[in-house]
Amino acid sequence: MAPEYAKAAKRLQMQNPPILLGAVDATRETELAKKYDVTGYPTLKLFRNKKVVDYTGPRYSEGISHSFDEFFMA
Repeated sequence: MAPEYAKAAKRLQMQNPPILLGAVDATRETELAKKYDVTGYPTLKLFRNKKVVDYTGPRYSEGISHSFDEFFMA
């Protein structure tokens, strides 16, 4: 999934305002994984205005970027 995620990140970074994607290795950041109830990998979470939503949409770059764009521009 990493290559698709990287492509989506490039697309979203070009939005106005930019939408930034980050990655966390939950096998190393175990406390963070517990805090956000990450139990399987890969897990995608959307964070906006202190709200956290599980992402269950497409796992290809165009689908990710479109879904994230809709979420953050709503």
